[in-house]
Amino acid sequence: MSGWVTIFDVASEPFRWGNAGEGLAAMSVLALGAAAGSALRGRRRRAAAVTLAVSALVACAIVWSSFANQTLHDACAAASRTGDGELIEGVVRDLRPLTSYWQRPAEERFAVGSREVRLPLVPSGCGFHRTQLEGGPLRDGLKVRLLSWRGQILRVDLDRDDILTVGHMSAVP
Repeated sequence: MSGWVTIFDVASEPFRWGNAGEGLAAMSVLALGAAAGSALRGRRRRAAAVTLAVSALVACAIVWSSFANQTLHDACAAASRTGDGELIEGVVRDLRPLTSYWQRPAEERFAVGSREVRLPLVPSGCGFHRTQLEGGPLRDGLKVRLLSWRGQILRVDLDRDDILTVGHMSAVP
């Protein structure tokens, strides 16, 4: 029973609106600007207004980045659905796993066919980024099929027979 098992497809992943850190950062910047503006208001009205305006602009930039991330996610999902990009198929070789969260560069590297693939710990976009450090499924000798688009891995398919081979993997996420 041969075939492919999809373990990640960005098109089936919902967009997650930022995280608590982005919201807290925006609120903190606004609160800091309001406090500084309030402290300056009695003596320097113009400095107070500028401080409050700058803090509001920084908070808006933080929120705006979430909208930019949604646009990128939508573009990645559309590329995955239409099959845009390059299909890389072969056996994972020369896997250099990420061994620590402090390792630099914070990425795993491996070869599939003649291509070197980089798997970042923290993605700069919407792609797959589950390293071995985080329990990711990629191992040397595993047959994979990757859909790569603009430096992002949009879809990860594993060979069903390789998954079922004892000793290759303990579980598929």
